[in-house]
Amino acid sequence: MVDTCLDDNMIPAKEVWANCAGHVEVAASKYTNAAHGMQLSVRLNELAKQHGMVWRDDLHEGMEFDWPFASIEVISPTEDVMKMVIEKQKDEARQLLNATPKDTIDLEKPLDKLAKEIPPEPNLKKESELANAASIAFILRCDNLSILMLGDSYPQNVERYLREEKGYSEENPLVVDFVKVSHHGSRNNTSNSLLDIIQCDKFIISTNGGNGRSNHPDRTTIAHILCHTKRKMDTKVHLYFNYKLELIETNGIPFLNEGECEKWNFEVHDNIKEL
Repeated sequence: MVDTCLDDNMIPAKEVWANCAGHVEVAASKYTNAAHGMQLSVRLNELAKQHGMVWRDDLHEGMEFDWPFASIEVISPTEDVMKMVIEKQKDEARQLLNATPKDTIDLEKPLDKLAKEIPPEPNLKKESELANAASIAFILRCDNLSILMLGDSYPQNVERYLREEKGYSEENPLVVDFVKVSHHGSRNNTSNSLLDIIQCDKFIISTNGGNGRSNHPDRTTIAHILCHTKRKMDTKVHLYFNYKLELIETNGIPFLNEGECEKWNFEVHDNIKEL
């Protein structure tokens, strides 16, 4: 929650990170959070000016920040994507997509079969996919804790940076304590090949199941996490959700079958507010 009043119990922020926010107006719709995001960016910008905070909307891969309390390495988006999304926002107002029926999912399809699906390459001519490609992803390291925060980024962009720029591979994986799964667990934002170069057994999925044209998490994403090639099956995987599983599956679509937790050695933790 953001408030204009800063009291003694609040930790003042020195910077606000919001890629490509505030360039155009977005029409409100019950099927999108775009309008809410715009309102938030305007409010944060106002607060930044009022309290002398730095407004950053230029974050791109390769940027590194080292503070006394933590270090952050930005791993997505690329500078080219940043320029594309800003120019697109300047040229045309956002056109919200019409609502479509909720996705259906075949719970009878085994997780190891679903895990073989490969996410499509993002179409940067499509407004929604270009916006996701501009999402900030970074590695946060603080004391003995490390978190890969993937925002709404695409796996192709993150994987390319980690492999080509940082030298991570299947034999030399990025080791982190937590992964914040991209885009609420969308099937288009997680891939086996990315997970194969990440060593982690704790995954955070931020979702209430959705209430518009998309419902998350997708069962395919869960399959990628549990069944990618380099996963160590004798190590239990933990999935953390910030809402109750019952609400997520009511708003969205059931994505787990009875007995799969034991078969694939994972545990679900729901309604988690603190880790």
